Amino acid sequence: MMCDVGSDAIHEGQWWLASSRSRNLVLSLLRQCLPHVDSIRDSECEDVYLWQTANKPPSPTFSASLMWDTIHPRSETIYWHKAVWFKDHIPRHAFGCWVVARNQMITRDRLIRWGLSVSSLCLLCNVQNENRQHLFFDCPFSAEIWLSYTVAANLSPPPLFEDLLRWIVKPNQEKNLNIIMRILFHATIQSRP
Repeated sequence: MMCDVGSDAIHEGQWWLASSRSRNLVLSLLRQCLPHVDSIRDSECEDVYLWQTANKPPSPTFSASLMWDTIHPRSETIYWHKAVWFKDHIPRHAFGCWVVARNQMITRDRLIRWGLSVSSLCLLCNVQNENRQHLFFDCPFSAEIWLSYTVAANLSPPPLFEDLLRWIVKPNQEKNLNIIMRILFHATIQSRP
């Protein structure tokens, strides 16, 4: 049989926590959740300490790993992390690729959304609106750079940036070619205006 925890926390007929003048929100909430002192004092059982994390049932054993997972929930894996961060990356280029993969590069479409009055046209071709997709794949000037690399490697990459981030992780069965293509992809991104 399990009993309520608390007889050690009662002092002079009241919860020792009740006399605390702290304005801490957690302590205030805890004070509201405490049962009446008489139900604890009249109990004939020993106190039992139970640990409960997230949606797990209470347990008499403490688990540091469960507590860590509760405090720091795991986020979902980013599908493009291997395209950006890999063993042989050049740090400066990987950082630039990370910014572009998160779509945080300052392109003209973003400047306009921020309220700046700038032309929306691409600086390279001066024909279409500048955004991430256009800047890396649709602009004839920049697309030619990437196309020259992929043709030389006898590869056909997907035409959309999001799809390329998935594809570039393993564009071929040859491991060394995959690394070279990722390095070239990073260098191509780094060379953008």
